[in-house]
Amino acid sequence: METGFCGPGLMGAPMIRHLLHAGHSVHLWNRTRAKAEALRAEGAHVVDTPRELAARCDAVLLCVADAAAVEQIVFGPAGLLDGGSRRGAPLARCLCRPRHAHG
Repeated sequence: METGFCGPGLMGAPMIRHLLHAGHSVHLWNRTRAKAEALRAEGAHVVDTPRELAARCDAVLLCVADAAAVEQIVFGPAGLLDGGSRRGAPLARCLCRPRHAHG
């Protein structure tokens, strides 16, 4: 299973490390590329856009700060649902209200 992850920050990076150390293949995207690149040395694959995650991964996890970030990552230009090349399902984990986690 190919796993995608948006948001390798304070909460996301430890989750990604656990997945990598357990032998999972993890692809990353972050708007601040340096945060994603920091995990490349531990085995993560870094991609250029959320759309690329959707094309490569069976599931995409989001660990971002708010509903606006979820909207941008999922529905924005080059977002997870842009271009129709979706392979897996986006799964949100963010600090936002439940009403924003629709799908």
